[in-house]
Amino acid sequence: YKISRWHFDGGREAPAAAVRPMTAADLPAVLAYDRDLSRMDRPALLTHLTARQPAMAFVAYAGARLAGFVLGREGRTAQSIGPVMADDETTGLALIAKAAASVPGPFIIDVPDAHADIRRWLERQGAVSPRGYVRMTLGSAPGLDDPRHVFALAGPELG
Repeated sequence: YKISRWHFDGGREAPAAAVRPMTAADLPAVLAYDRDLSRMDRPALLTHLTARQPAMAFVAYAGARLAGFVLGREGRTAQSIGPVMADDETTGLALIAKAAASVPGPFIIDVPDAHADIRRWLERQGAVSPRGYVRMTLGSAPGLDDPRHVFALAGPELG
């Protein structure tokens, strides 16, 4: 599926949602949630990103059940938002907005083109997308071949 790389300075508008900072106690649920949705086993990567930029790590819950998470990392020229995994686009957007409001920009985020509400939000923030790319798999790749719950990638170099 197609992915667009967006560049923006920061979020000035944030949708309302029950999003809170991630704690160490959330990590086991985040790892299980990610594994269930992505079908990848990437605890080392997610644990590393949580520690690398903890100010950008947030979770969303629906009652007692995890409904999404966002992580980020600092980069040479911009903060990178992702991965973002969530039950739905509204939750994914709330997580992205919270991460963008948590640290100074500029930001880079890689969003599957299927998520029109996130694209519109990014455009309202003044974001531009100078390039895109395609996530490809060889054969069947459950979890990777469906962007339904993937609202931002960690980056093409990370997954």
